[in-house]
Amino acid sequence: MSLDRIPQPRADGPIGVFDSGIGGVSVLRALRDHLPGEDFHYLADAGYGPYGDLAPARVRERALRCAELLADQGAKALVVACNTATALAVEAIRSRFPGPVVAVEPPLKPALADRANRAIGVLLTRAMAESERYAALRARLARHGPESVVKHSSSSSS
Repeated sequence: MSLDRIPQPRADGPIGVFDSGIGGVSVLRALRDHLPGEDFHYLADAGYGPYGDLAPARVRERALRCAELLADQGAKALVVACNTATALAVEAIRSRFPGPVVAVEPPLKPALADRANRAIGVLLTRAMAESERYAALRARLARHGPESVVKHSSSSSS
């Protein structure tokens, strides 16, 4: 199957969740806690992860493949539980998958909301740190004032 010809999501289908490894398990746990009546399918793309070490085109290819596999299982919604896949592929997924697509982002807004944090540190993959998506997120949060310095450290994990 190709995401170009993806079937309509099933109303009674599961919520598909994917990550490039096992880090998304914490996202899955939170989803199960908040949506106890839902069924979930979790896909850990560990054979190709961590995505932070891959070329952007390869990340998009893998993320689209994960979305395709979950869509094949009748997913009614997708959760991209990987920062790198969010940065490099979520728009491509959203343009092809007809159901809701929710994606994780670095939690800058909650960290900056705590005014005791004059500077925060964020662990990101290089792909996320260098992405337009992360730059836009930082720009949206610039209203917190110039004293809100965000420092980041790149790692190879998602």
